Amino acid sequence: IIVNNAGVTRDKMFHGLDDAQFDFVFDANLKTGFHTTLAAMPYLREVAKQEIAENGKVAYNRKIVFTSSVAALMGNPGQYNYTAAKGAVIATTKTLARELGAFGINVNAVAPGFVETRLTAAKEPGKDLGIPEEMRQMAKMMISLGRLGQPEDIANVTAFLVSSDSDFVSGVTIPVTGGQLGGM
Repeated sequence: IIVNNAGVTRDKMFHGLDDAQFDFVFDANLKTGFHTTLAAMPYLREVAKQEIAENGKVAYNRKIVFTSSVAALMGNPGQYNYTAAKGAVIATTKTLARELGAFGINVNAVAPGFVETRLTAAKEPGKDLGIPEEMRQMAKMMISLGRLGQPEDIANVTAFLVSSDSDFVSGVTIPVTGGQLGGM
């Protein structure tokens, strides 16, 4: 099981981005999953090849899950670098699912919506992390279930994707949004 769960932002409108800001976000959100998954390939593929040679099939499916974002599906002003990177994660998920399916490797992604973390907590005066409370309330109004997501909501979908219950699920991105109807 591999869960590629990197995520950082450096929000800025497109016309204000520079190469360093773009590269930092793209590298953290996309390249970390690339390197982690690439490092595991010899083990995942070779074991599967051996199982297929001996038994005609893999003993069990291996799982790779990437964390994308609903922002990649909707776009989000001020997040060009982030949405581009998370969109590339979705494309990576689809491509690897096609490349690795023959080895019994399922590749999927989750696309969280607005989830309460230390990065999305109410911003306190003088603190770098967090967002204004008004923005949090606005986000809540756009979520049809009427609440912000919790880390457990994402973990539960990820747990499904790495379980044998998802052995016939591959190449998909599951939005975990509480029914979020629009972007911020």
